[in-house]
Amino acid sequence: TGEIFRYTLESESRNVSDLLAIQDWVIDRQLRGVPGVAEIVSFGGSKKTYNININPLELDKYDITPLEVYEAVAKSNINVGGDIIEKNGQAYVVRGIGLLVSIEDIENIVLKTFDDTPILVRNVARVEEGSLPKVGM
Repeated sequence: TGEIFRYTLESESRNVSDLLAIQDWVIDRQLRGVPGVAEIVSFGGSKKTYNININPLELDKYDITPLEVYEAVAKSNINVGGDIIEKNGQAYVVRGIGLLVSIEDIENIVLKTFDDTPILVRNVARVEEGSLPKVGM
């Protein structure tokens, strides 16, 4: 067997991160369900990331550690396992994916309460969107 089909995704309204997400989460999964498709390999694009830039002075002010910030974000974005469905010789893993989908979602995570006031990620850090290049699978 060898490479049989190549295609590109292009858009005037979506960036390369969005196109890669469509490739990985929609097109790839649909193509894998086609009988006779053995493998899908995608190249290029970039994966969206969220960077949390912590202000150490603010952490100290509220007696919060970087590890506590990490753990709060991780718990808020937990993935839940499900089951496996087999169709057309392919196994599909069904799971619940984390709930964080925007900068605002991350900024609004509660880290702890201080004097009966919730301390949010946005109170101790700046959250920004970034990307990592994808070179292949």
